[in-house]
Amino acid sequence: MKISIIIPIHKEDKDQIFKMKGMLMNQSKIPNEILFISEGTIPEARNIGVRKARNDYILQCDAGTIYPFDYVEKMCDGFKISEFVTARFYMYGDKYQQFFIRNNFGSSRCIGFTKRLWTIVKGYDEKLNWGEDTDFNQKVEEHNKLMITNAICFWKCRPNLKSLGLQFRRYGWGDKKSKRVKKLTYFIPILLFGEWIIYSFKLLRTIWTYRINYWRGII
Repeated sequence: MKISIIIPIHKEDKDQIFKMKGMLMNQSKIPNEILFISEGTIPEARNIGVRKARNDYILQCDAGTIYPFDYVEKMCDGFKISEFVTARFYMYGDKYQQFFIRNNFGSSRCIGFTKRLWTIVKGYDEKLNWGEDTDFNQKVEEHNKLMITNAICFWKCRPNLKSLGLQFRRYGWGDKKSKRVKKLTYFIPILLFGEWIIYSFKLLRTIWTYRINYWRGII
């Protein structure tokens, strides 16, 4: 099984890219191709990467994420069963992480799919600057059920309260624009994160859980 890994890059420095490449080249299963894409927006970069990829099996990754040495191998094990796979990702390195659930999945930092499925759903919606991964996943799941593999990765949370709130506010706007999620999912982040002082982390955790579980069909 030949694997292409696609990594959009925008603000990452050369050292970060070098470390990312080294991490992936030291996997128990070395990917056949690693593409760092700096062109366009994030959804545009993801689509460009898929078009350029020489292989049919695609793993989407993010430069700011840590991937254990067996990540690619375990994602490939999932590909033996399904054309649409995900790892679980955990948050690390921030004092706010205690307020989040630790068992997330389905983000484009840890998703895998075939070119066939990407072609069927016409790729990532390039009109979405935020939430393009949720929109893409929902479209793909209409054709192929998502399989959660044994792979894990680690995502660094935003460094402070303000940037964290802004991030989830943007997720809310992205969900609203995609029109593929219930209004409650995007209305609360937009309303809540407009004023930093009024929101609570317990509610943030509820919003995140709702957002993930909705497109998984759990609720």
